Amino acid sequence: MSTDRFNRLKDNLSRVDSLLALYEILQKEEARRLVSTKQDARSADILRAAVVLLHGSQEDYVRGMLSDWLFDRADSKELEGISLPGSAQKRAQKFTLRDLAQYKNEQVSDLIQSSIESQLSLVSFNQYSEICSWLSKIGISLTQFKNQSLIENLIKRRHKIVHEVDLNKKSGKTESIKASTVRSWREAVENMLRIVDEQIEGWDAS
Repeated sequence: MSTDRFNRLKDNLSRVDSLLALYEILQKEEARRLVSTKQDARSADILRAAVVLLHGSQEDYVRGMLSDWLFDRADSKELEGISLPGSAQKRAQKFTLRDLAQYKNEQVSDLIQSSIESQLSLVSFNQYSEICSWLSKIGISLTQFKNQSLIENLIKRRHKIVHEVDLNKKSGKTESIKASTVRSWREAVENMLRIVDEQIEGWDAS
């Protein structure tokens, strides 16, 4: 059994797998004869797209689980850092009755949940430790997971691809990337989030 969130993750990972399969097809000798060396080198961009999609799949799952469980599982102290929906502030700020008046027809629980979802939409996990920190707020531990460095490398590479178009600053050329590396990151993401999912399944069963 898996949670709906994990099933959604697996669907997203299958999209990553499709990109990896497409890259492998383009690497076959028959395909390589049909393109120039420069065009062939650009096929590695498929792997870069896979990295971005993989990272997005990871964030979608973690953010989704936090959205589902933060209200019920987090210590009330954790809610102090959450602002009202639509606030431009990333951190909670004082609000007046006037601020609350626009939510007069909402249940308090609905307002809190909307606030949580709004806040999480601004959150990005830039380090493995940040994933651990956020998940700990709902009582999830990743001490069983032993491939932290793979997740760190995935996060760093995604950042380089998105913000630096994966260029080496010294040479000005794109950094090399291998399908085997992306595949190892994909397996690490699935294994890490399966550990999370198994703990959450235990809550659903109790």
